[in-house]
Amino acid sequence: MMNPQPSKLGSASPVTSAGTEWTIHPIGIARRGFGLFVLFTIGLFPFLPAPLRAQETLTLREAVRIALERSPTLKQAEASELQSSAGGWDAWNGLIPSVRLASSLNGSEVLQRTASDPITGGIVQLPDSLIQLRETFGSSSNLMVDWTLFDGGQTLQGMRRARAEARAGEFSLQAARSRVVATVTLAYLDAVEAMAMEEALRAEVVRTAEMERTAVGRFEVGEVPELDALQARLTASEAEMNLMDAETAAFTARLGLFEHLQLPADSDLRLTDSIPAVDLPADGLETLRERALAGSPELSAARERLEGARRGHEAARLWFLPSVSIGATISRSEFGQTREAFTFSPRNEQTYYRMNLSWNPLGSLGGTIANGRRAHAAVRTAEAEVQLRRSTLVTQVASALDRIERARILQERSRVNLELAERQLDQAEERYRLGLAPFSERLTAQALAAEAQR
Repeated sequence: MMNPQPSKLGSASPVTSAGTEWTIHPIGIARRGFGLFVLFTIGLFPFLPAPLRAQETLTLREAVRIALERSPTLKQAEASELQSSAGGWDAWNGLIPSVRLASSLNGSEVLQRTASDPITGGIVQLPDSLIQLRETFGSSSNLMVDWTLFDGGQTLQGMRRARAEARAGEFSLQAARSRVVATVTLAYLDAVEAMAMEEALRAEVVRTAEMERTAVGRFEVGEVPELDALQARLTASEAEMNLMDAETAAFTARLGLFEHLQLPADSDLRLTDSIPAVDLPADGLETLRERALAGSPELSAARERLEGARRGHEAARLWFLPSVSIGATISRSEFGQTREAFTFSPRNEQTYYRMNLSWNPLGSLGGTIANGRRAHAAVRTAEAEVQLRRSTLVTQVASALDRIERARILQERSRVNLELAERQLDQAEERYRLGLAPFSERLTAQALAAEAQR
């Protein structure tokens, strides 16, 4: 038999089988087992539950970027801005001369079977020997240039109107982008706040459960009456119900955020950013009010639409003015009975110059009056829109500044209440431990502290 060799990795008892001995190395088996475990874990990674995987995160900046890329409202605003900017090119047509170039090649073949009798003047049938095929060829080229010198200011007012509408489209796009950013930011912060509330209530559940176990234990040993245990149990039950409500609110807030981002409702994304601090200007809230009224893109878009409506009304008021245009036509042609007439240098050339004055004050008078009334109505509508936007913005800004001021006061009061509640809780726990206060006083202090913390 073979003698077993000592193992370098460790010692073990030899195993004999059919006259052969093997030495088992525990460390080597452990290494092979670890490698198989790693491969097995990697293979089962897609089937692991979500809490066991590396959870993906979603920052506020990433949420805003996704919303700007996927928001249908923003895509619609971009299309509207592109459409409004395209109208400026139409307005430039009146300043650019109209140039047209036409060129043609003509050919004809006529089989002549009849002729005019020079004596009688009648038409006679030619014999077969005199029947012949007559061919004619020709070429012509025409260059026409027309330019409107004056059209009653329609072109100029149209250009100004198109420019105002293009600027209105740009401001509307900026306003839509700001609304998307604000909506997603608020939804993200609402979800963060709801999740923070859920965590706080979960900690409250743990605390009340521990308090219930303590009260039940003290009741069992006869230190406190049964009422203390019942009160602790009721407090723990209320904390569990509050936690269930908080879980529902957090799920609803996350669902609302994912709807804005067009993500699946069951997305397992962890929100990492906390609620940022608001830096107010040093010169007070009045600066915010002035800045909001002066820099509002929605109000600026309404003002630009008003400017465009005024330009359209001004153009409609100049309907009675005539239009003046000038033009020239250069014509070159050639005609012959051979294909040599097809040449790039025709022998016949003619040039025509013209100046047109058009004035038709009574033509389509009813339509002209109707267009003027529509333009005037558009101006009044745009003025009302500007006033409505301004009043709405003033109301919203005043409400927002009032909420900011109340939030600042509430934040300062919350700090004081939290410090006071913590001190009262310490005193109540000490009094309860010394037997100087009932259990209800401790519960009341703990409830006040939990509310102040929330």
